[in-house]
Amino acid sequence: PRESRTIELLLTAQGVTSFEPRVPLLLLDFAYRHTSSVLQDALQLSADPYTSHAGSRPSASSGAAPVNVGDAAITSNAVQLAIASRLAYQFRGGGSSGGGGGASKDWLLDMAKERNKVALPRIPPTEWGLRLPGEKFVLSGTGWGLRDVWAGQEALEESSESEGEDEEGDMEMEDVI
Repeated sequence: PRESRTIELLLTAQGVTSFEPRVPLLLLDFAYRHTSSVLQDALQLSADPYTSHAGSRPSASSGAAPVNVGDAAITSNAVQLAIASRLAYQFRGGGSSGGGGGASKDWLLDMAKERNKVALPRIPPTEWGLRLPGEKFVLSGTGWGLRDVWAGQEALEESSESEGEDEEGDMEMEDVI
């Protein structure tokens, strides 16, 4: 492939003159896997409202609702964060203790400052207490369809109990007493 030839030229430009024929293919495979994983991470981060709106202008949906992954456009902030996290995890040991790297503290502080430039909505003086997100954004809200699932499971349990006999044809203990 053409990309393999490009990698061979890169190796010779760096002074590597002797290598096995499969080395460029291995490097090509590594580059493809690394690039695709970084782009997948960036797509996930772009869908996250807390990372996708860092440094952007405040809007009605700023940090309010999660975006579907299919609707998200990859941003440069998301790519930078994905690359930094991949580098920290894959190439510097992965742990935060002893030798593990990570995104630089200064870069993360700059990103946090950019995000914190967006002001939180003002609380009217007539309202008080903790402001929670809308019903559709919380796990305890209605509309998750669990009641239907639970009702279906209860119906299955009741129908299996009403049969009254087990595999050998004997009556269950509840029916005898």
